[in-house]
Amino acid sequence: MEKKVTDKKIVISQLAKIHSLEKRSSIKKSYAFSSKENIVGEKIYVKPNTYHEDLTKIVNSEKNHILLFDNSVISMHYCFDTKGRMTYHSLYYIPDIYDEEFFWRTNQSDNEMAYYDYVNAVIAKYLRIDFDVEGYNEYNHSLVHMHMGLKSTDFRFPVYSYLYPNEFVYLILKYIYTDDDSKLKSIASFAKNNRIIKLTKTEKEKFFA
Repeated sequence: MEKKVTDKKIVISQLAKIHSLEKRSSIKKSYAFSSKENIVGEKIYVKPNTYHEDLTKIVNSEKNHILLFDNSVISMHYCFDTKGRMTYHSLYYIPDIYDEEFFWRTNQSDNEMAYYDYVNAVIAKYLRIDFDVEGYNEYNHSLVHMHMGLKSTDFRFPVYSYLYPNEFVYLILKYIYTDDDSKLKSIASFAKNNRIIKLTKTEKEKFFA
């Protein structure tokens, strides 16, 4: 019987090949993701009131992220058990943002709240997909769920199963940046059969992504 490839091996293998999309798609540069024991990538912290500084720190680190042509970022953090099975992930799309000085230098407006409005519009496009047991609540906080926006009051809805890197990168490049499928062939293999459905029976009777 052929040995099943573990979630960890799939994640590491897919991340290693993302660089093939550099400059052929909306990806400018794919930096190496760290892999230590049962963790791949790193946890990312971005807050609304320090968004520009947090994003700048990520970009300047030149590791554990994918830089897009507009200086937005894709990042991923995976955890596995000792058998290589996925136990957790946070997958991030972090749109680029101007700092306040540059914004006012390039935008003529009498509205004193213009930069505040601009920041809110940017962080509303922030996207994160979590797979996490902590905080689980059927329907409202499913095991896998997508956050739209960075504020605690923003939209969140359930997702069918956890995602591998190819799927998440494809989601961002195809549906946010509208890259053509011909540019995304190298990440169009999604390893669906290896995953376990993470919705409950009753959750599957409701709406999910």
